[in-house]
Amino acid sequence: MSVVEVRGLRVEYDQGGRRRGSSPSSRLAVQDVDLTLDRGEILGIVGESGSGKTSIARCVAGYQTATSGTVSVDGQVLTARRDQRDRRRVQMIFQDPYSSLNPAMTLRQALREPIAVHALRPGPEVDQRVEELMTLVGLDLVHLDAKPRRLSGGQRQRASIARALALEPEVLVADEPVSALDVSVQAVILNLLADLRSTLDMSILFISHDMSVVAHLCDRVAVMTSGRIVETGPVDDVFRSPQHPYTQELLAAVPPHPWSAAGGADTPMPTSTSDH
Repeated sequence: MSVVEVRGLRVEYDQGGRRRGSSPSSRLAVQDVDLTLDRGEILGIVGESGSGKTSIARCVAGYQTATSGTVSVDGQVLTARRDQRDRRRVQMIFQDPYSSLNPAMTLRQALREPIAVHALRPGPEVDQRVEELMTLVGLDLVHLDAKPRRLSGGQRQRASIARALALEPEVLVADEPVSALDVSVQAVILNLLADLRSTLDMSILFISHDMSVVAHLCDRVAVMTSGRIVETGPVDDVFRSPQHPYTQELLAAVPPHPWSAAGGADTPMPTSTSDH
């Protein structure tokens, strides 16, 4: 069953980068995209920079209004002005964990705030929920009174994920969530996302330019170029037998192929005991 449906999505920007309607000076970023995200699924969107991946992610998460088309969650079309409940249903994890956290807030404050604002727990249970979130993302409780600048990059991204989970969303939109991290830390965060999908039956829209990461983490993949999805399907099928020339070019540029006989899309990501 699809939890997210995107139909006829089109996004245009004017020369200043603002979204706008069609005009001679518009730049077309996303062209009539259709896609679905099933419950408990991780769908990867891959393509070069400027292909339109992030524009789709921001439309799904509600940070950007499409020029035309619809985004639905559980069959309900989300309007440009989402109410509090609809905003909770889809949460976004950003590429730079430091800029996504308030530098003046401790982790305790950052996690308490959304729970309190949305009245998700009675007052006495808020701190208990904060500790549950820290445990869920693998952060030690000693970090609760630390501010973002005191944390490593991996710890900050864990904190950002915890803050997104504080609103108990149905869908996580992860926009290049590991590209700013060291390789060893990337594996830790990717394994965390895989665990959250299993533990919480979470649906994840995963934006990436890294084909090997998508091969390991995602169930299905949509390949984008020039604002269009040119190929989609199960990761194993698309990566082992790409049909579109652009997909073939992307895969040919990534030696060695992690989906080849020596690896395989089901090969687990390497693990690490530290994300410092």
